[in-house]
Amino acid sequence: AAATVNVTATDVTEGGGSIVYTFTLSAAQAAPVTLQVNTLSTTGIGFATPGQDFTPFAGQVTFAAGQTVAVLSIPVLDDSINEPNETVTINVVAPAGITLAATADLTAQITDNDAAPPPPPPPASLEFRLTTGN
Repeated sequence: AAATVNVTATDVTEGGGSIVYTFTLSAAQAAPVTLQVNTLSTTGIGFATPGQDFTPFAGQVTFAAGQTVAVLSIPVLDDSINEPNETVTINVVAPAGITLAATADLTAQITDNDAAPPPPPPPASLEFRLTTGN
């Protein structure tokens, strides 16, 4: 029977474990359903870097026959860089007869946990004295 698969993503704080993607089938299937899933390697400000901010994933997420929920955990790596919050997005390819829901949330956010560097010290004060000849 045809079914849709929805995806929810949990945001995580850097150093706080893993992003958890939860896949939910709209109807249990008589046979296993296997999705091809991979993390995207998008670069730039605001995008998490594979291998530096998270452990990349490329593989399968499988629902056993009769199962409607499957979970994928993406480990988040902690660094000491003060950076903007960054996102991790997955690509999902469903088999024939299974449709990815329009509401699927394929992007999770990693919230940075590093403090901004301290500001530079103020310049040494300069003192001027006006002297008058007497």
